[in-house]
Amino acid sequence: MVRLRPTLEFRRGDELVTHVVASPDATWFQGHFPNAPLLPGVAMMALVEDSLLHFWSDADQPAVEVASYRRVRFRQRVEPGANLRARVRRVDGEHFRFSVELGGAAACTGECSVKSRGGQGTPARPSSAERTWSGIDRSGRARFTSDGATLGEVARFAARLCDLAAGGAPPKVCVASADRVEVAAAVLAALAGGIEAIFPPALTAEAVAATVTARPFSHWLGPAEWSERLAGLVAVRVSADVSLRAGRALGLADPDVARIFLQTGGTTGQPQGWPKTARNLLDEVAAHVRGLRVEADDHILATVPPHHIYGLLFSVLLPLGSGATVERTSPFFPQEIVELVARTQATVLVSTPAHLRALSTITWTAHRLRLVLSSGAPLATVDAAAFHGRTGLWPLEIYGSTETGGIAVRRQDVADCPWSPMPAVDCRCEGEVLTVRSPYVSGSHRSDFFHTADLAEIRADGRFDLLGRSDGIVKVGAQRVSLPGIEKALIGLATVVDAVVLALPSPSGRGQEIVALVASPRSADEIGRELRERLPSPAWPRRLRCVPAIPTTPSGKRDRPAILRLIELDAGEAPSAEGAVERTSRPGALERIRAWLRATRLVRKALDTPIDPVILRPPSARIVVGLVLLVASYVLGWPAMAVLGAIAAWLRRPALLLAGPPLYGLSWAVFAVALVFIGSKSVSTGRAFGLLLVRRFAERYLRN
Repeated sequence: MVRLRPTLEFRRGDELVTHVVASPDATWFQGHFPNAPLLPGVAMMALVEDSLLHFWSDADQPAVEVASYRRVRFRQRVEPGANLRARVRRVDGEHFRFSVELGGAAACTGECSVKSRGGQGTPARPSSAERTWSGIDRSGRARFTSDGATLGEVARFAARLCDLAAGGAPPKVCVASADRVEVAAAVLAALAGGIEAIFPPALTAEAVAATVTARPFSHWLGPAEWSERLAGLVAVRVSADVSLRAGRALGLADPDVARIFLQTGGTTGQPQGWPKTARNLLDEVAAHVRGLRVEADDHILATVPPHHIYGLLFSVLLPLGSGATVERTSPFFPQEIVELVARTQATVLVSTPAHLRALSTITWTAHRLRLVLSSGAPLATVDAAAFHGRTGLWPLEIYGSTETGGIAVRRQDVADCPWSPMPAVDCRCEGEVLTVRSPYVSGSHRSDFFHTADLAEIRADGRFDLLGRSDGIVKVGAQRVSLPGIEKALIGLATVVDAVVLALPSPSGRGQEIVALVASPRSADEIGRELRERLPSPAWPRRLRCVPAIPTTPSGKRDRPAILRLIELDAGEAPSAEGAVERTSRPGALERIRAWLRATRLVRKALDTPIDPVILRPPSARIVVGLVLLVASYVLGWPAMAVLGAIAAWLRRPALLLAGPPLYGLSWAVFAVALVFIGSKSVSTGRAFGLLLVRRFAERYLRN
């Protein structure tokens, strides 16, 4: 048996939004009703109470509990596995209105009055760094990983790392390990002031060697097999053996001094380092523990490594701060992930869009997941819907960066879903550039608005829509790629006069697709082969064309529409992941037809309109009956009339034509009944389904 555990989606002013999955194993479904389980109305009211109790209190609002209900109405049946969203808004004083929604439509509405809980319940302010640190069990036998490593063992290794100082200045340790026990120990040692923890941009010996130049260190923590390759470093490998002695006590050092240094994972150019203080990290992990309701009975499985901010926060600090257990290392292959989810009884999956897309294509066994997180790149709507179709769960996307920490979240179970800022994060736009003020921002930017590299549009309620990148950095397969860096590499090739590199939306799940137009007399396959030797695979243009000159406007600026037309009309495929190079022939009649179809308003609208997740769900029996009746109504219309006329002519009995009008009227009656079965949104749903069919056709047959 499990309980419903809502998670926080949005908390701002007088509004609160939470989300929960009505798990089939929830206690509420037992006996209600046998062989046809439904979520009782009292469970939806309990969801509202639980949301107010855990999430209403903040820096400006006291903790409250529901005192009474009125005008409660139940409007939809809620079956096991449903994704529910509770919206609560204060009307005035202690008077609130609420709705519990299923698929964007109300399942329960009503009003309630609340009373203050006084000193009970959750604190009025988010947990401080000191409170989070004191809540980490650094001496007990509680498990940290599923293979039996305890928090006590993590603390003892952390103490051993602190002993490296030997009374001197804290040593600088490069943490290049994929083992979460080692990473957790290094983080604890750094927060205790015993070491400075430096994380490389990648978990490779080459990245460690490059890091020592950017930020010198005296010790490194990583696989023993790297020792020979790193023998030339003036640094010592630290063994992960845990001493049997208890070691020094670990106390939190000054929480405003940076002792952890992370690096962005730039694919071209030098990765940039960002300092993190204990307050940055512990305040944010406290917000996630509270907002995601992560507790000691949770088990976390992460497919992301722990050396970047996302993996560090959600697969190391989150279990440390909540008491949950975590898998020690990360699985990579989709089938391996699914099997491990089932075998370990994981309840939280920390992953990326690329992995979730792959996981939506294979068969899942029974699982206990209640929460799936995604970050690193935007998750395509179709991939989110496909993953839900496989697992019953809509992934919660987390938007942020190394420098800012977490900024906002969204869940795409409804169309046109904006990003909701986290409770302690203020967002605004300067021009179109998104700026944030947050306690999680690195360095001296905590009290100021930090300029992100993204363009956005703020909605009236404080949520926002992302419009793209502003600095030429894009995400490809969850990795950062610098468009100016690719242009520089292209211009550095022989006979290349100029080049322009763009990022376009990709249907492949990579987030963005790199395309390039090059001013050179050479062929695209020659340019592509040389570029492949200079850049990593995420930076390879998927489409590349060579032209005599890059189009410009009269003012001398690059003519983007003309560039896009040239790339779309005749694109040579640049090196694929396997290194193959293909070229299309010059546009013939078929290519011109495809180009004309791509430019039509219908195709452009289909490609630009977000897919409504509702139409991707399996149809209910009611909808199937409605569709069958809809087809029957058309058959009873003109086709049946034509057959009747042919029979009357063949039998030479004109009187049979008198059955025509009643037959035609019957077709309209069947059509009306079909609309009743399909529902009031049949027209809009049909239009959305038609756009989906056009989109699928365009993606398959009209792309270069």
